[in-house]
Amino acid sequence: VREPDAFTGERTTYRTWKSQMERYLAAHPQATDSELITVIMSFVRGPNIDEWVNAYADKHFDNTQRVWTISLGRLWSDLDLAYTDRIGEHSALQRMKELRQKPGHAAEYFQEFEKLMWMAGVARDDRIALEYMKDAICDRFRQAIYNCLELPTAYEEWKDAVTR
Repeated sequence: VREPDAFTGERTTYRTWKSQMERYLAAHPQATDSELITVIMSFVRGPNIDEWVNAYADKHFDNTQRVWTISLGRLWSDLDLAYTDRIGEHSALQRMKELRQKPGHAAEYFQEFEKLMWMAGVARDDRIALEYMKDAICDRFRQAIYNCLELPTAYEEWKDAVTR
């Protein structure tokens, strides 16, 4: 497993760094939350973020016991709150809304749409993903799907129906 890059506090790189870090941590299934937090914090460094790291460690690291006093989930929540690129998410969401499938290009449409979903922080089971996708698919596909006896109700079901 390749080591992730350091996270330097740039909001535009946070989502990619977090994804790299989660894959890296998956190689350590036996590690405790405290050990995983130590690994994560060792990759969070640079002049734009060092003060945040120091303040966070002062608040949540027990120097006597040499352990973190928070859960891994709490660290991710705090990092998400501080460093998620909300402007980038909004821009990706807007692009999702505007993206349209061209006839005969379902695979390309879904590849771009799902990339934008990831950039916007939208899950496949999020209602907005389904609504934007239903609006964007070709009229011919939409009509054929609505004419089916059993109408799809979830994103993956609609995607399967369009790409068949």
